[in-house]
Amino acid sequence: MLTIAAALAPEPPILVLDEPMSGLDSEGRKLVREAIKQQQRQGRTVIIVEHDIVNVDFADKWLVLKDGETGK
Repeated sequence: MLTIAAALAPEPPILVLDEPMSGLDSEGRKLVREAIKQQQRQGRTVIIVEHDIVNVDFADKWLVLKDGETGK
């Protein structure tokens, strides 16, 4: 959570998060999800790299890679 707070401090227009919910309990995941949604509501672009698609089911757009390629 501290790393995410540090990333948000300068209010970047684009936020890139690499597995932001990794190692968090359900309450921590809920807090991170809400923080990400808040960033979206403020007009920021949020890019999330995640292995567990359940953690990003709120995303506007998805890109799934398999063996280094997108599903065509």
